[in-house]
Amino acid sequence: MAQYQPRAKRIRPPAQVSQQEMDYAKQISEKYIAPIFTGKEDFEIFSSLRFDSKMYNGPVSDLETIASSGNSLPKECFFLVDHHYARLKLSLEYFNWGFDLSQEVLLQKLSAAVSPLDLKNAYKLRILISPVGSVKIETYPVAPVDDLWDGLLPDEDYKSPVYDIYLDPEPVVVSPFTSLKTTKRDHYTSARERCLPGKTPFEDVFLHNTAGQMTESSFCNCAFWVDGNWQTPPLSSGTLIGTVRRQLLQSKDLVENHVLYKDVKPGQKVLIMNAVIGVKKGVVRAA
Repeated sequence: MAQYQPRAKRIRPPAQVSQQEMDYAKQISEKYIAPIFTGKEDFEIFSSLRFDSKMYNGPVSDLETIASSGNSLPKECFFLVDHHYARLKLSLEYFNWGFDLSQEVLLQKLSAAVSPLDLKNAYKLRILISPVGSVKIETYPVAPVDDLWDGLLPDEDYKSPVYDIYLDPEPVVVSPFTSLKTTKRDHYTSARERCLPGKTPFEDVFLHNTAGQMTESSFCNCAFWVDGNWQTPPLSSGTLIGTVRRQLLQSKDLVENHVLYKDVKPGQKVLIMNAVIGVKKGVVRAA
């Protein structure tokens, strides 16, 4: 595993979807998806990310001036927005909805959603794209976070809450709705209802597939400390194509490897990650 570097020193490779990924998605879409998904589905593609002025290298007053002018805010205010755009583009191609969304338009809509708000605060932004091409941005206040990457720090330096993690005993069937982020989330809701005691906001449930391989949590990607590395389930397990997961694979802080449900035990240390909370530590709890 690459040694952790402070956020200011970390190299963030630009997000991109390779031509091979796009060609593969198109082949799968034409062969399997187009006959099923017609643009009249009862779900939307979505992606959630964090707006936080702390990620901007300048005063908040600069952002307020930009917002009042009606221009788009700097994209560094929107956590990993390049990765989110790449996944949205891949999802639109996969479901064959017949339209595209430019990154410029996405940034304009994100900026318009937060511009009326107090830009000193942080917000969860939920991007929703319908089968007919409408794009809606929902905003929700979130708690301030000093370091979105602090889950990678040694235990003694970690100051954020440690999440209680429970294991769902029932397997999930892998589908496009596990790999891609949509509003079709019944399998996640059911797992939370089965397994979470509801004692704290800092709890989540880990899922596994019908082959007994760990996949993800109900709202995060996950990683397990195995053989001196943080190991995250590969995409072949059915896990979500996560944005923070992708970033940490690029920076060599994660490696891909299958982790079996039968091998995960209470007391085991894990990571959870998404583009709202960043990377946080967790501990597997007994049911």
